[in-house]
Amino acid sequence: MMKRRDLLATAGLAGLGLAIHTGTDRAAALGPAAGRGWTGSPVGLAETFLDDVDSTRHGTWAVGVTLLEGFQDTRPLTLRWQNGRWAATPNPVRTHSVLSSVAVAGRDEVWAVGVDYADPQAPQPLALRWNGRGWRVVEPPPVPTGAFGNVVAAPDGSVWVAGWADIDGAERGVVYRYADGRWQPLLDGLEQSINGNALLVSSATDAWLALNPGLVHFNGKSWSPVEEFPADGSQILTGLTAAGPDDLWGVGVEHSQSGERPLAVHYDGGSWSTVAVPEESAQLYDVAIWDGRAVAVGERFIEQPDGIVIFKPYVLEHRRQAFVPVDPPKVPAKATGVLTGLVAGRSRLWTVGGVAEAAFAAYRG
Repeated sequence: MMKRRDLLATAGLAGLGLAIHTGTDRAAALGPAAGRGWTGSPVGLAETFLDDVDSTRHGTWAVGVTLLEGFQDTRPLTLRWQNGRWAATPNPVRTHSVLSSVAVAGRDEVWAVGVDYADPQAPQPLALRWNGRGWRVVEPPPVPTGAFGNVVAAPDGSVWVAGWADIDGAERGVVYRYADGRWQPLLDGLEQSINGNALLVSSATDAWLALNPGLVHFNGKSWSPVEEFPADGSQILTGLTAAGPDDLWGVGVEHSQSGERPLAVHYDGGSWSTVAVPEESAQLYDVAIWDGRAVAVGERFIEQPDGIVIFKPYVLEHRRQAFVPVDPPKVPAKATGVLTGLVAGRSRLWTVGGVAEAAFAAYRG
C-alpha cells in the first residue's frame, strides 16, 4: 500500500534524483527568480527537501528532510521564517527520520510530525513540539509501529494528527488528538482504513479525514465514510482546506488507464462533487484559499523523447467552475521539481517542495 509520505517521496525525491541526472545548476534553482506573482524565497541548504509549510499570525515554519549518503539516510529539517529569511532550528532527532507536516498552534507552540526509521523493521510515529526556545520529542501513542503524516492545530487549541499504525495486529489509518498532555485515540470507524493522508478540523465534533483511499467525516464520536468517494483506490486525496463551513476543497490524484491525473473535489454543505481539471499527467498534493480562490500545487509529469519522465512544479487555480493551470514559481528551464506544501498566511501564500537537489520555497503577496 502507498502511504502519504510514500506518495510524496515517490514524486519529490524521485524528482530530485532526476534533477541530478540532468545536471541542473543548484545555485540558479535557488535564486530569487519568480514566475508571475511568485517571489522565490531561497532556503540556502543543498541536499534537502521540504514537505510542508504553515503560516499564521504567530509565525511561518516549514519542515522536511536533510538527505544523507546519496539519499539513503535522512534527518528531520525544521525551518523558521525570521527577518526575511529561512533559518534552520536545531532539533534533537539524530536517527533516520522524516518530517511530513507542521502546524503553528501559537507563538511558542509549533508541532511537526513524521516517522522515525531508527528501527527499519518497526518505524515509529514521530512528533516534535517547539516551546519558544527549542524542539523536544513528544512521546507518541504506544503502538508497535506507525507513522504520522499530517498535523493540525484545531480552533479549540488541541492538536490532531493522522497517519497509520499497527492496531491489534492490523495496519490501519489512525487519528489522535493531543490535549492536556496526552494522546486521545479517535479510531472508531477507521477499522477498515489504510492510512490517514490529510485532516481538516473545524471543531471537536466536525472533522474530515482523507484516506488511502476514500474520505470520512467525524461527528465527535466516530468516523463515517463519504459515499461519493470510491473505495477502490482510483481516487486518493492528499490535501484539504476550507473557505467556510459549507465551502470545502480537496485535491489529490486519480489513477486511470492513461496514468495519473490531477483530482479536485468540492463540498457545498450538502455533498461532494468532482471539479474539472486539466487533462494532463499530473498530481496535486495541497490546496489553500487565496484571494477568494482555491489554489492547488503539485507536479506535472513530462515524458522526454528518451523515455525519461521529468517532474515540473505545477499550480492550478479555480476559475469559472474549473481548475486551470497558472504560472508556477519560476525555476531554471532544465530543472525538475515538485511543490508539496501550500498555505495561505496573513499576507502571503506560501509553497514549498524541492527543486534540483535542494529545498524550495516561494510566496505570493
